[in-house]
This record gives sequence, C-alpha cells and structure tokens, in this order.
Amino acid sequence: MKRYVYLVLIVTLVTMLVVGCTDNSTDHKEGIAEPAATTSTTNETEIPNLEIVSHQLNEEDAGGYNVTGTAKAAKTLSYAEVKVKFYDKNGALIETSLDSINNLEAGKTWNFKVTGPLDDSVRIEDYKISVWTCV
Repeated sequence: MKRYVYLVLIVTLVTMLVVGCTDNSTDHKEGIAEPAATTSTTNETEIPNLEIVSHQLNEEDAGGYNVTGTAKAAKTLSYAEVKVKFYDKNGALIETSLDSINNLEAGKTWNFKVTGPLDDSVRIEDYKISVWTCV
C-alpha cells in the first residue's frame, strides 16, 4: 500500500513539473521593467502566466535590501514565485531569494516582497527577476 501511495505521489509531482509549470526568466536592471513574454517556434508571442507589472530595489531602514513589486496572473495559478538575484557593482552574485503565493486567480494582482542581503557591508547595484508558475 505504501508503495502505491509513493508511486502516485511521484507521478503527480512529475506531471505537475512537466505539464503545468513554467519558468520565465527576465533581466531587470534597477528601475527598468521589461516584458516577461516568451517567443514560440512559430514566432508568435505567448502571454506569460505571470507578468511583473512593477518592481523596485529598496534599502531597508535597519540595513539590507529588498525588491518589492506587483505581479498579475494571466491564468489561475496553483503556485507562483518571484525569484531575485542580487548583484554587487562588479556583477558578482551576492544572494538569491524568493517570495511565493498559492492559488492566485486569473486577473488578480499580487504585491510581492523579496528580502535580500541583510548585511550593511554589502552594496547591491543590480538585480535579476525570474518567475516560476504552476497552473
């Protein structure tokens, strides 16, 4: 019985990962929003499951950084995440963090906050946002 339960769980997870989940990586220079659309082999633009509507890099009052913004779902999503990579002035990756939400309905917006490095000795100059979704 346990083997059957594990087998069903594994098949379900693999199916979710292969069929319903997408990864739309988009570079965002500080303060510049770019569309997160992908291009298909037929040269038609696909609408992303989750669009980053706005975003900005913030310095915390107590030290450290975060990226706040708004994302809008094009479809009802069972899971969505916004991942941010934080870089220093030399382009070196300092930290990667994320924020996530479950059950985001189509057309609804989500105000995300991704907390970055909390170290005052680090100066963040740039960041890259990527989104990952499951339908």
